[in-house]
Amino acid sequence: MTRVLLLLLSLLVGCADSGAGLPADEAARPRTGTGTPAPVLTVEQALQVPAAGPVLVRGYVLVARDGSAQLCAGLAGSYPPQCGRPALALSRLNPAALPATDSTDGVLWTGETTLRGTLRGAVLDVSPELR
Repeated sequence: MTRVLLLLLSLLVGCADSGAGLPADEAARPRTGTGTPAPVLTVEQALQVPAAGPVLVRGYVLVARDGSAQLCAGLAGSYPPQCGRPALALSRLNPAALPATDSTDGVLWTGETTLRGTLRGAVLDVSPELR
């Protein structure tokens, strides 16, 4: 936990940058209060961050038969897969906008992907543009 807080603190101390001259994917990344690109968090790291503005979180999306969606740290090797813990609940996810999905028996999942959104505890409120 201490390493995560130190990482976030060091990113917040960086110099301001408008994004000019950065690769397109980095220029589009959310910015910290100082204007530097926000880091891409793992699910574990995201669960340790207090409610925050726009963030990027990397994991595996799993949409269950009932429509509930999670961003998982990993996927269990069952078929269809199950969400490996820890996981974030996803709100406002548009499964049709996800890249390269697989599905069977009403369960949809992705390979490792990065989502953009706003953290509210253990919930990632997904932005319409996903990334």
